Amino acid sequence: MRPADETGYPEPHPRAYSSLFLKDGADPEDVTADNWRSMFEEPGLLPLDTTEYNSSWAWSAGNVISTTGEMIQVFDAFASGSLLPPAQHRAVWSLVSTEGGNWIPNAAYGLGVFELDPAVTGGLTLRGMGGSMQGSHFAAVGTPDGEQTIAVHTNTEFKTWKVLFNALEAQFGTPPIPGL
Repeated sequence: MRPADETGYPEPHPRAYSSLFLKDGADPEDVTADNWRSMFEEPGLLPLDTTEYNSSWAWSAGNVISTTGEMIQVFDAFASGSLLPPAQHRAVWSLVSTEGGNWIPNAAYGLGVFELDPAVTGGLTLRGMGGSMQGSHFAAVGTPDGEQTIAVHTNTEFKTWKVLFNALEAQFGTPPIPGL
């Protein structure tokens, strides 16, 4: 973890661009899962380079900087059970449906992780983890045994699940997800 006041990144690194901004007068502490859309500017703003923006505000991000390769290693350890003791691993993967919510379609969510419904993956069990903030979105998805994993990193925040699901289709041969 880097110090809270450090905003630079080690080279090489991608640039980060965002068009997601709080409205004038909006207090970040007032943003909730229910009202966040009303607290941000309308789409269509020109992207702003947020590469040097400090990520320490982002709760679990904790101002930690990782490479895509490091994130794949962490994900594989989470998915396969090699990172945590068995009871904690089971707790992480005790999943609840995201159906009806505003998150990953056709998935169940655990403690920072998700598993896609095998009905939409052609019968494959695919687990994932990811996150997004201004100027960056990352997701890793793979098999529970850690044998096959892909990662998608964009240099803008989350916009759609289509990029991830297209990558899953290309890598794992999953059928196209309806409605994306």
